[in-house]
This record gives sequence, C-alpha cells and structure tokens, in this order.
Amino acid sequence: MRLNGRRMRTATLRRLIPCALLLLPAASGAPTPFRGAIRVYSALAGKFAFMQPDGSLTVLDSATGKVLFHAEPRGDERYTWNSFFDTPHGLVVRSYRWKLLTRDESVYRRLDFERQEIAWEVASTRECHVGEDYLICPDWRSRLVARQLADGRELWTYRPERAAGEVLDRKGRVLVTAHDEDRQDLLSARDYVRALAILDGRTGRELRAARDLDVVVVPVSYGRSAVAFDGEHVVVDVISWDGACAGRLLRTFTPRAEGTDLVSEERCAPAEERHEGPAARDRIAGTLGVFDSALVERDGQVFVDRPYAAGGKAQLDCLEAGTGRILWSYSFPGPTRTPFY
Repeated sequence: MRLNGRRMRTATLRRLIPCALLLLPAASGAPTPFRGAIRVYSALAGKFAFMQPDGSLTVLDSATGKVLFHAEPRGDERYTWNSFFDTPHGLVVRSYRWKLLTRDESVYRRLDFERQEIAWEVASTRECHVGEDYLICPDWRSRLVARQLADGRELWTYRPERAAGEVLDRKGRVLVTAHDEDRQDLLSARDYVRALAILDGRTGRELRAARDLDVVVVPVSYGRSAVAFDGEHVVVDVISWDGACAGRLLRTFTPRAEGTDLVSEERCAPAEERHEGPAARDRIAGTLGVFDSALVERDGQVFVDRPYAAGGKAQLDCLEAGTGRILWSYSFPGPTRTPFY
C-alpha cells in the first residue's frame, strides 16, 4: 500500500508540535522553574532580603516572617545578585541607577529598620567596597574616599601609588592592593598584585606597605577573592609556576620587626575542597511543583519561591530544613505574566 507523502508529513508534524512547544521560551518576564518570582535575594543572619516582581525591596525577619523593611520600586534602578551587604552597622543595599546623559551609578544605602527609612545614600560611578566599618569608593581622580557605615560621614581620602585593586577592612584597618595601571576594575582572576598598603581606618594614614611586587593571583570563582586580611596579616593565593605545591601556594605578608613594612613567606596549602549543595534544599526541591523553586538554605531553614500561590499572589515559604514543615509564609503581588500568556 502506498502512503500519501503529504498526509504522512502532516501526521509527523502533528506529533512533533507538542514536543516543540515544550522547547519554546516562556513569555518574557514570566517565571519558570529556573526563573521564579524572586530573582534577586539573599539569606542573611536573621534576615531574608529580596526584590519583589514589581521592583520593591523587602526585608523579612527569617525567624518570624515579620517585615523589617519595605521600599517602593525605583523605576530607574535595578538590583543584582550581590546587592545586599550585612554589616555590624546594619544592612547596606546596592542598586544600579541608569543615567541618560552621564555614566550609570552604583547607589549604596543603609537601611534603618527602626525608623523604616534610609539612613544615608551614596552614589558612585565605580564599584565600592562595603566592609565591617567603612564604605570605600574610588573617585574620578583615582583616590579612595572612605565613609563611616554608621552615618555615611566622609572620613578621609587616600591616593595609592598605582591603580587601586581590592580593598578590605578588618578590625579598624584597611588593606589596599594595587595592580597594573591599565586596569580599572577590582582585582580579578590572573591579575598581578604590584603593591600592598595597610591604612589606619580612622585617619587613612599609611601604616605599613609592601611595594614593587610581582604576584600573580590564582583564578577564583566569580564573587570570591584571592586575598585575605585579618587586620594585621595579608594572605594572597598565588600561582605556583614551578609546580612545587600539589594544591595551593599561599604567600603571607607580615610586618617586619620594626613594623614599618611587610615581608612575605610562602607555604603550600591543600587544594580547595568542592562543596556540594545543601542536602535539605535539594530534598525539598524534589517535592515542589513545576514552577516552585527552593532558593537557598541557611541556619536550618529553606526558603521556597512559589510564583503562583493561592489568590493569584506569589508566596515565599520558609521551611524547616529537617522536616520540610512550613514555619511561615509571606504573600506578595505575583508576576504580571505567566509562562502561557
């Protein structure tokens, strides 16, 4: 029996159309199993901060679900994954402000939970360092400008001999690394550290320094650092060119006996261990609906994003990691679009 070619092709297409529909991208702005209602969030000590679909900022008490802070959306600003900084002086948030005629800005704000207002606001055209006690921003003159996190007051300026790289502050002191002059961003993988300086955090006065260095840091994952600082010692994760270390090569800079500059010594360290994802989060994720997602696990709690909860709203659930029991829920306006329209 001969088959009609056109009829056969039509039947084949009818079988393939449902499969093809599964491969089509969801409607723009609609949540999917990989893109829910909550796209920017951070689980912090005692707090969960996130951006609602309409762009409003919400901070909840992670123990009770109580609203600690809420701010209306700002149309010319957006937030990213590294927008929240938990400091001893309060929560600092960073947004990116779009400018029509000038350079875009990073805007840093400290939230005042008691008064439900912004304690201070600082805008910078370059990325700033948010540390334990200070907000330190590079200005257009290649200087570093330090402000107190407590009240946003400007304290001092410091001009490094080379372009400033990474900045860290610990225990009232500030570490400034310097790299090649043609680099304008913060220290990144396979960068060359040319100098180190430790400053007094209150005055910006240079206490100790190590100059004329030629240290190549190892590649690190995005958002991490190859430099550690405890207020006195500097440890740099460097590349072992000769293969002397099977794992990592750490160069530690310590003060010289007279305490005016830094000297270094090297030692091998084990390779960095790979950490698997939290088991409780993975287990809970396997029980969720197709559009729900387990965002993060912290301090025995798993936070779950439910884009389509009851009443046409989205919902954030806080689950007990061990049992999966819902501790509290927070409802908010859901996405304006769904994957189907």
